[in-house]
Amino acid sequence: MQSMTGFGAAEGGDGRASWRWDLRSVNGKGLDVRLRTPSGWEKAEAEWRALVGARFARGSITLSLSVQEGGEKAALSLNGSALQAAVAAAAEAEAALAAAGLQSAGVRVDGLLALRGVLSTDGPESAPLAETATAEVTATLAAALDALATARDAEGARLAATLTALLDEIERLTE
Repeated sequence: MQSMTGFGAAEGGDGRASWRWDLRSVNGKGLDVRLRTPSGWEKAEAEWRALVGARFARGSITLSLSVQEGGEKAALSLNGSALQAAVAAAAEAEAALAAAGLQSAGVRVDGLLALRGVLSTDGPESAPLAETATAEVTATLAAALDALATARDAEGARLAATLTALLDEIERLTE
């Protein structure tokens, strides 16, 4: 006998980030899977729902993924030609504003560095974590699903023992 109530968790990580799955299951007529994931992980949600559906037939199951980035840092490199093009574009924009009789607040270095292509990362952080670590995060989900199944089995065993004791008591009282 398996209960529909349980909790499972699993943690994982690589050099760039760590993540944790927290799964909660409560009673439900059918299978209702709810996912709470950080932005950027939407592409994997269908696969994760399918994993849950392959393991459980009933229950309202909430899966929460938390990701903490901050492991190994990638080196930043400055694209000199992109920076020169950005400076030239900024100068052209300031000249156009001046010709129109408007004043510019000036170009700031942080604004130039924030432009796409001016700064780039070399190394493991160059691709978003959701694109490169989905397999690892999914493997961690499988471990969390195992923990949830174990918790539901243990709760089911306790319920079965309680029900058996009650049925034995009813039988004894009936005799």
